[in-house]
Amino acid sequence: MLSWAGLVRDLREPPKHILKENLIADGNFDQGMFQAYWAKAAQKLTDTQKAAGELYDEKKKAMDEFVVTTKEQAKTLALMTKGPVKIKD
Repeated sequence: MLSWAGLVRDLREPPKHILKENLIADGNFDQGMFQAYWAKAAQKLTDTQKAAGELYDEKKKAMDEFVVTTKEQAKTLALMTKGPVKIKD
């Protein structure tokens, strides 16, 4: 494709014996790929924790506001009530 764009010319495909050298045989552990996938997973975990933290902060703020509003409404109702409030069983 680079030759089509005029960026390279006389590009040849490497011989098969060169392509087979330095390859990890099937079934063997590839440390480089493991590290690459591990880094990707760790980044996803960090991103997820940040997103969850933001969601938690939003929910906690909403809950705190709800508690404050409820306390204010309870105080208003208590002031409107004359005498002690009787609870029926």
